[in-house]
Amino acid sequence: MSISVTVNNTTTDVTPISQDTNVTVATAGVEGKAGTSGTAGTAGTSGTSGTSGLNGTFFGSSGTSGLDGTNFGTAGTSGTSGSSGSSGSSGLDGTNFGSAGTSGTSGTSGSTGTSGSSGTSGVDGTSGTTGSSGTSGSTGTSGTTGTSGTSGLNGDVYTGTSFTEFTLGNSAVLTVSTNRSWGIGQKLVFSYDASNYQISLVESYNSSTGEMFISSPSLTVGSGTYDVWSINLSGDGTFYGTSGTSGTTQDVSSLATTGSNTFIGDQIVTGSINITETIQLIAQDPLPSAEIGTLAVSGSNLFFYNGSWNELI
Repeated sequence: MSISVTVNNTTTDVTPISQDTNVTVATAGVEGKAGTSGTAGTAGTSGTSGTSGLNGTFFGSSGTSGLDGTNFGTAGTSGTSGSSGSSGSSGLDGTNFGSAGTSGTSGTSGSTGTSGSSGTSGVDGTSGTTGSSGTSGSTGTSGTTGTSGTSGLNGDVYTGTSFTEFTLGNSAVLTVSTNRSWGIGQKLVFSYDASNYQISLVESYNSSTGEMFISSPSLTVGSGTYDVWSINLSGDGTFYGTSGTSGTTQDVSSLATTGSNTFIGDQIVTGSINITETIQLIAQDPLPSAEIGTLAVSGSNLFFYNGSWNELI
């Protein structure tokens, strides 16, 4: 005898062991979780691709199909794809094309064109700034000394000496230095020293022999007889004419005692005269022949005559 048992909506026939055997029907338990899927079987290798037919007017037959892979296992997660089979070789191209034609020869180059006219010049740029001055060059070496020039002509000589003895205040004939430039009418100074000299005019001079005639002096300073003389030109070198005639004598007692009085020519004072302001004497050069006691001015100096002219101021 069989008993039908339904568990979880599934009916199953159960045959008991004996009639007296109690059959305990278990109630349906909770449905268990589905078991994990089994691992996927390895994919079979792809069959090799058949070779491609030749290209041409007619196509070649298709290649044979590849062999099927081995049977698959139970379904699990998908296996990795097998690698693709290699491509068959390409079929030959269809009808052949004709061979390429040869390249044409290059054409001859054209003649060169004439040059274009030059463009107008651009405007000048502004001048750059002036550069700084360079440093000075070193001083060159001194040149050699030039040759000496020829000597110049000898100048005129107006100095000399005499060793002829004569007394101051007189005319004389002297032997003096030769080859000098003295001439008639020149005024010479014959000096023994600074305190004894006279100024006389040259009346004649022989430059070869040295013989000279001199006039009475226009000025004598000092006195004495000497035989050593230095000779030179007098200061102004003026030629003088003969002295004028003496003026008239005037008695000063008749002159005014105040104001100014003018004397023309030589004046001889026979009395006494008292000068309260100034007396002006006209300069005479050379000093004239005079009497003892005469006053005269020559140049800017005052002279007194006491046998010879003596400078007072």
